Amino acid sequence: MSSLLFDWFLPCPRGLEAPLAAELAEIGERHIAAAQLTAVGSLKVGAQVPGGVHFRGTWVAGMAANLHSRIASHVLLKVAHGPYRNENDIYELTHRQRWEQWFTPNQTMPSRVDLTTIKSPLKSLEFTTAVREGRRLRPPARPERRAPEHRHGAA
Repeated sequence: MSSLLFDWFLPCPRGLEAPLAAELAEIGERHIAAAQLTAVGSLKVGAQVPGGVHFRGTWVAGMAANLHSRIASHVLLKVAHGPYRNENDIYELTHRQRWEQWFTPNQTMPSRVDLTTIKSPLKSLEFTTAVREGRRLRPPARPERRAPEHRHGAA
């Protein structure tokens, strides 16, 4: 997966798109090129849009952005793209994805997915339900109970 290119989006507070784009370029130069990771990492800063910056890069570039960006509020990986007229179109797009390339049936799903939009006609939709149905998953098996490896606490 390291040499494949992915589309990423980094949301940020409005007005900080240009500094975020500059920060991403620096991350690409300082943490990928300088560390001689160019064989497995590349990062190309893309369009600045209100509230974030797009970039195209390898898995290593996405992890470098996640680790080193101080401006971005998240590092999001684009897993699907398609037109929509209503919530059912998004549900269907989610249902058609090959989630097995990202998760195994034994991995747990997030209990909640947040969707933030501005001036959007979309209403609430259970995205995690669509992902679970698309994966044809059963609830993951409960892990075996065992003694914790480390104990934390005050003495």
